[in-house]
Amino acid sequence: MATDDKTEPQTPTQPEPVVEDRTEPVAAAPEGGTVLQGAAEIEAAERLSQGKPVIAGYDLDEKLGEGSYGEVWRAVEQRTGIEVAIKFLVHGAGLEWQLLQAEVKQLALLHSDPGIVQLLDVEPDANPPYYVMEYVRQGSLAKRLEKGPLPVPEALEIFRQMAEALAYVHAKGVRHCDLKPGNILLDARGRVRIADFGQAHLSSEASPALGTFFYMAPEQADFTKQIPDTRWDVYGLGALFYTMVTGRPPREHADIRDKLSRTEELTSRLALYRDWVETAPAPEAHRHVAGMDRALADIIDHCLEIDPHKRLLDAGAVLSALARRDRLRRQRPLLVFGSIAPIILLVAVSLLGTILLNTAIDRSERTLTAELNGLLESDLVSARLIAKSVEDQILSIVRKAEFVSRDAQLRQALKAKDVDKLTAILKKFFEVNPVKGEISRWVLTDREGKLVSLYPPEKSLLGMNFAWRDWFNGLDTYLDDKDRKYTPLHKTHIAQPFVGKTSDRPRLIGVSTPVFDPENPDQINGVLLAAILLDDLHSWLREAITFKHGFVVLINERGQYILHRDKDAITPKYLENPPQYDIDVFQEVLAGKDGSETYKDPIDHKTYLAGFAPLRSIGWGALVQHDRHAALESVNKLKHQLTRTFWIAMICAGILISCLWIALMWTLRRSAHKEGV
Repeated sequence: MATDDKTEPQTPTQPEPVVEDRTEPVAAAPEGGTVLQGAAEIEAAERLSQGKPVIAGYDLDEKLGEGSYGEVWRAVEQRTGIEVAIKFLVHGAGLEWQLLQAEVKQLALLHSDPGIVQLLDVEPDANPPYYVMEYVRQGSLAKRLEKGPLPVPEALEIFRQMAEALAYVHAKGVRHCDLKPGNILLDARGRVRIADFGQAHLSSEASPALGTFFYMAPEQADFTKQIPDTRWDVYGLGALFYTMVTGRPPREHADIRDKLSRTEELTSRLALYRDWVETAPAPEAHRHVAGMDRALADIIDHCLEIDPHKRLLDAGAVLSALARRDRLRRQRPLLVFGSIAPIILLVAVSLLGTILLNTAIDRSERTLTAELNGLLESDLVSARLIAKSVEDQILSIVRKAEFVSRDAQLRQALKAKDVDKLTAILKKFFEVNPVKGEISRWVLTDREGKLVSLYPPEKSLLGMNFAWRDWFNGLDTYLDDKDRKYTPLHKTHIAQPFVGKTSDRPRLIGVSTPVFDPENPDQINGVLLAAILLDDLHSWLREAITFKHGFVVLINERGQYILHRDKDAITPKYLENPPQYDIDVFQEVLAGKDGSETYKDPIDHKTYLAGFAPLRSIGWGALVQHDRHAALESVNKLKHQLTRTFWIAMICAGILISCLWIALMWTLRRSAHKEGV
């Protein structure tokens, strides 16, 4: 045996024991026990300290360590040449000797387990008393940790061997009560030996047993709760594993270590330690170590639970948790395969089905390509025809508005603000425009924008200020600022769409033109508006040209809709500008180009086949568009049928794979049940 924690120097990774000036825990004296130190023991101690002890049958080679109770020497048995470790009790008798006897008793009880340091011989009557144990060449885990933390696989193997040995200890009714790196020895092959059973107790004993700070369960550091518990050792196991992978014990802190070193009274030190452990943050460093998996980290956490009732019960429970983790890891390739394979299968089936589906659809669409091209050509011809018709109509209204604005009687009546005469003049010009889709109302304002006359009459509007209207000021925008003065336009202007102010709120567009003073041609006396109902214009176009799955769209130079099938979407709410759209098709047609293409309508967001042509003289554009989905109705029906068939097949495949997965999980659970883990 190399040494135990009692004879090894403390390292930076090793917490100090609970009692000052000692490197090992202290057990209380048994009931009625006394601490004696006779002259013979003192004489033996002095003799031993002067040189090597002499023991018949053994050659002592070197001192391995020295502690509070004695010394440990490496020796060679003369008859066999086997190396052994001999522990001498040289510093006292009484309580210390009783502790030595207790340790010998525990080692004798556990002599058959290979994970426990083996007891070879004992001489209680020698002077000094000693016992012989097997020599473990590599030394303690504490010595190994001086080089730094262990890789997770190496630490896990040591942890597993400790748990196996401790499970045997627990089965024998023994609780070690002082697991720490100095008490874990490693043989030449790296196998674990648990040493130092000086604090070990039988489950029937109820005397105190103190461990080592930061490896000791908090409830163990309480003299009022000293019934030995296997969960004390479970906490120590978790603390050892945590230390192996991180290099420091769990919940260790420099400040609390300093306070413990400066606290002399044992009970106070224990209370300080217990309070700290119970309130310290849960250890997390082990979860960030390379190679640590969640299941293994959870096992450490369950070992280090503050509440003993939440902690794993004993070393056997730790082994069961490791076995469950190992089983899940063995099953992981199968589970991964069982998860990925169905996904790959579904993806493959999906890709194959998608390819077949698209192939069938493409084939069907190619059969309709000629028809679609013909439809686009037809839309282009229709768009040119409509553009020409609407352009002529609007230009006709422009000419009429300009003609009326130059009427001498109208100019004189406006200058004199003779409302009755103005109304009669507007009525005359209105009645010569009976065609639906032309002028629906004449409106006349003075130079300030106040309405002077209109036909058909609407007395409630007389005197209202319309200077903020685009058709009056020609500013191409809506400005509802009644206190501001606007300059009337100086040339004929086609207004943006607007909502009328009458009770029925008609949707209008108008051609407005200035009315000059009859004596002073440079002075504007007012503005004349020829208003057109958009509904009338739409009805006129609908009656002129009929489309299957198609309709006419008109846009102005601002990118605003003049006409659309969705009439409510294109006209503004009261006191708002109509929306403007910046779309490639609009840009082309407003740039004076004509053609045909597929585009997405910004109003209803449907895809249309559209032919477009410009109204060059007024800067508008006309589109004739057909719903592409409706045009490809036969293809869409085929696509729907194929898609439905495809998804039915996918659902059936998913159900089949789910059944296979359930069967796989049932088989794995049954296998685990048979294994007993």
